[in-house]
Amino acid sequence: MGDAVTAGTLNVDSPLTVKVTALGQETRLSAIVRLLER
Repeated sequence: MGDAVTAGTLNVDSPLTVKVTALGQETRLSAIVRLLER
């Protein structure tokens, strides 16, 4: 409980309840893309 779940995570044991912490333009990936586009 309380662990981060990242893209590509595989769950093989039981159901997950996931809390979304960022969407779209707020994600780390989006920030990296913006830096590369400068």
